[in-house]
Amino acid sequence: MLRFFNKRIHNRKGFTLIELIVVIAILGILAVIAIPRLAGLQENANKKAIVANLKMVNNAAMTYAADQNVALDTVDAAATIVTLVPTWPTGPKGTTYTITDGIATAVVPAGVPGIAAGSYLVGAAALQ
Repeated sequence: MLRFFNKRIHNRKGFTLIELIVVIAILGILAVIAIPRLAGLQENANKKAIVANLKMVNNAAMTYAADQNVALDTVDAAATIVTLVPTWPTGPKGTTYTITDGIATAVVPAGVPGIAAGSYLVGAAALQ
């Protein structure tokens, strides 16, 4: 009976401490490589979302101006908000979009990663 327990103790299957340390070290190296690459993705995505929304709002204003046969600079958000876009888009962390005198503008609040707070016009040259 004693032999049975002794044999059972020596036949345990599992990982040694060395194997576990090697696996943890490899995972740590992968994390060190991946985290800096992922950090910039959110900033880039925010910029692209704002630019895409600005272009969409600008295209809506141009389409409205063409349909109504009026000059683009006469298009005003107050008069055409329902006609242009039933629900205006909101960008990252509460970025809002407006049209004033035919120019689409994004108003970016503080706290959007990678973008300074303030206003940006169509094309968003400051975001590039």
